[in-house]
Amino acid sequence: MKKYLSILLIIALLLSSSTFAVFADQNAIKVTKNSLPISLWSITPIQSGSDILLPVLSAYTALGATNQQYNETKKEHIIKKGNTTIIMTLGDKKIKVSGKGGASAPLKVVNNVVYVSYKFVASSLGLNVTYDAKLREVKFMSRIPGGTATPSEKYDNNLFPVHSSGIGYAFGYVDRTGKLVIPYQFGSAQPFQEGLAAVSIDRKYGFINTSGKVVIKPEYDAVESFKNGFARVKMNGKFGFIDKTGKLITKIIFDNAYDFSDGLAAVGVEASSQWGWGKYEWGYINTKGEVVIPIIYHQAYDFSEGYGVIVTKNPDPKAYDSSWCFIDKQGNIVSTYTYIYASQFNNGYALVQKHDSKGYRKSAYVDKSFKEVLPQQYDILRPFINDIALVYIGSVGGSGVDLYPMWRDGAYHYIDRSGKQIGSNTFKEASDFNNGFAIVSNNDKYSFLDTSGQYLKDLQFEKALDFSDDLAAVQILDEYKQPLWGFIDKQGIFKIKAQYTDVESFQDGYAIVRFKDDKNNSYNALIDKAGKIIYKSPDKVIKRIDKHVYAVGIFGMFSNIFDILINEKGQTIWAEETK
Repeated sequence: MKKYLSILLIIALLLSSSTFAVFADQNAIKVTKNSLPISLWSITPIQSGSDILLPVLSAYTALGATNQQYNETKKEHIIKKGNTTIIMTLGDKKIKVSGKGGASAPLKVVNNVVYVSYKFVASSLGLNVTYDAKLREVKFMSRIPGGTATPSEKYDNNLFPVHSSGIGYAFGYVDRTGKLVIPYQFGSAQPFQEGLAAVSIDRKYGFINTSGKVVIKPEYDAVESFKNGFARVKMNGKFGFIDKTGKLITKIIFDNAYDFSDGLAAVGVEASSQWGWGKYEWGYINTKGEVVIPIIYHQAYDFSEGYGVIVTKNPDPKAYDSSWCFIDKQGNIVSTYTYIYASQFNNGYALVQKHDSKGYRKSAYVDKSFKEVLPQQYDILRPFINDIALVYIGSVGGSGVDLYPMWRDGAYHYIDRSGKQIGSNTFKEASDFNNGFAIVSNNDKYSFLDTSGQYLKDLQFEKALDFSDDLAAVQILDEYKQPLWGFIDKQGIFKIKAQYTDVESFQDGYAIVRFKDDKNNSYNALIDKAGKIIYKSPDKVIKRIDKHVYAVGIFGMFSNIFDILINEKGQTIWAEETK
């Protein structure tokens, strides 16, 4: 798959437009995952007949699919999460998932926002979903609570949730050798995070430790895994937080809440009046559960490096402009109201947008004194990565928070922290630098650019992925003009010849590929960096759980079930038991 612009570039581009779409209202359809609210950037889902349509960009982002890219030429929106790749094309009624056939889920554009069915979003990401018409709520559920495991989740211990088979199956945990160390006994089981795992007993949720002992009683309607020492819990439709001892640090009284970051958590309560940003007013609590910044703002974003980003109330309920600003931990607004967008601080800098003298949106960076460290001249400005940033200068078409962007007359180039251009070339398409190289294009072919602005041997490919594990996947055409993938090193030399119909990047010495044999039979396979096949399957998909463990099973549009775990040697360490 082509390496295109990342989701943040798309977001920055979208924020360059002046038109915003669909606002939230009091009767708006709510969206939750595992009973906890998710943010759709204040874009309201819409009902179309018996179907509920969700905004593509924000819905997938909220559900963890943050790797989103766009192919301007083909009008393709590419979404990746774990080993799942989703390709959406405007005007095409079929959506491809992981290179396989298409599912009928036509995209719909409403008020410049691109929508797709909530059922497709769920099936493409391996989630269960229901729509409660009475509550007007779309309810996504991880398939671990629903009866199957989701191997793309991050595990921070050497234990993995697995399930027994047959009617009335239960969940337990195996170690890296496949040994069942926590017996099958739970109605659902999530991966361990920060030493604890969420489980359910009799449809109530609590936590166990790595010995399998229940350390936080299952009494909540929903819980989120621990992050930064605290977990969100839900009971009777309200939210609160617990610490690792199970102690409630605050009463379960909030209508919405986000995780702790930099010692503070944003919390929301239903507003007495509805504003363009939605139905909640926001503030912050500390780790003692105390409200330390009043709950009065339109929106509140995570703190980072000592500062948070808030959106203040504008007299015009549907006005977004000039309402973003920075706030310190004492609740003092430390910047002006002039920003029309502001990002969190990262390595001492934050991205902001303001109107220029002609009324156009322009991007700049500010430091912690809120002084601009680069001129306000860029239509798009990406974060610095190893002191190099991608910028765009030129007119930008498209409007709406979730619209597929349309680039017109302009070009990308790279700058250093002083604003000096790196190299003399400009590009129609370009990516951030990753592992020493960026992927660029001017002619529908893709090349690698090094940090000095020089091309890698002037090589050009049909498609390309970032370098990972010192190898990059590239696609070329064979003698019959059929596209095949292989892997090159940082000298541009093919280390594994082009022979695969689909690939994923190498991680920890291994990559997952798809190929056809001499009889045109297709296989999914795990290979090492010499191209040796470690494991292959003609009908089951391979998914990476961590550097030593892979799941083998049926992963696709309407199922997300694994029945085998293998190690990096291709050996089966666990298989579903049959009762």
